[in-house]
Amino acid sequence: ANGATMKPAYFFSMMVGAFLWTVPAMAGDGTALDPALTIGGEGPSDRQVELQRLFDRAAQSSRKVHLPAGVYRHSGVLYARGIEIYGDGNSTVLQGMTHDQSAVVLTGRGAKISKVMFRFKSTTRSVFDPSAEIFVKDAEDFEVRQIEIEGGDSAGVLVRASHNGVIADNYVHNTLADSIHVTGGSSDIVIHDN
Repeated sequence: ANGATMKPAYFFSMMVGAFLWTVPAMAGDGTALDPALTIGGEGPSDRQVELQRLFDRAAQSSRKVHLPAGVYRHSGVLYARGIEIYGDGNSTVLQGMTHDQSAVVLTGRGAKISKVMFRFKSTTRSVFDPSAEIFVKDAEDFEVRQIEIEGGDSAGVLVRASHNGVIADNYVHNTLADSIHVTGGSSDIVIHDN
């Protein structure tokens, strides 16, 4: 705007409502260099609505979601439809707040989640699918990598009716059921180094 040109490696951020949008510099041909959406790390005690809006926006625009370091509490199931979500390792925490409703559901083609910690303290075992911390449902070409799951009502990772996936380099502990459970006609899933 003031005549200065941005180099492709530089980014700027602006607050829009409750979201922190990271807008990438543009290449010479007008294409975006880094398509990741992000959200500020600390916020209200329940970020359910905020997170779901961000995931939906990413799905509509075919963009990745970056969750920087912080604790993201959510009171219900979150749906990630064919998007990639990544964090900053164990300093990015997704923390469910509701029994039977703590899952992030990966669905659709190409859904991925990596470098995020899931934390849910439970004393009551559940048999409902959305009580797993990560629920992969009707997904193809999915990935669950470099995740730590501490606690949970049931399985750490539950895979149902999904195909051609990778579950690797995860640490799952203190869940009230299986660490990783694959069922419901799922096939062609590589599981290693968990």
